[in-house]
Amino acid sequence: RNKIESICAIASDVDGTLLTSGQKVHPRTRMAIRRAIDLASNNPNFVFFPATGKSRKGAMDSLGVEISSLLRESNLPGVFLQGLFCVDGNGNVLFEKKLTNEAIAVTESLVEKHQISIVGYDGDNLFTTQ
Repeated sequence: RNKIESICAIASDVDGTLLTSGQKVHPRTRMAIRRAIDLASNNPNFVFFPATGKSRKGAMDSLGVEISSLLRESNLPGVFLQGLFCVDGNGNVLFEKKLTNEAIAVTESLVEKHQISIVGYDGDNLFTTQ
């Protein structure tokens, strides 16, 4: 019991953790998420947040209207894009790691040279060469 009471944060992956292999939130998981969000809303010393490789929009869309609405309404932070885009509970960017202009130029050259498509993110925006 003491160990449980000492927990101050729950960071949860989305794919395979909050979502089943069928990309659904199991009812038991939904209940656990709601409890964690309630606890975070009522206790300033506790926080619950998604930590995922997905973009913020991708994560919220995957979690469905009910859970994503709860996360937004509760002003909870999040870690997205493998930790490259982190926001506080108000959606303010706390940390963001972007490619340098030089790296982007090299990438664009490779894409053109090899006639391939790439996908890139800038915060919540998705860009592709096709």
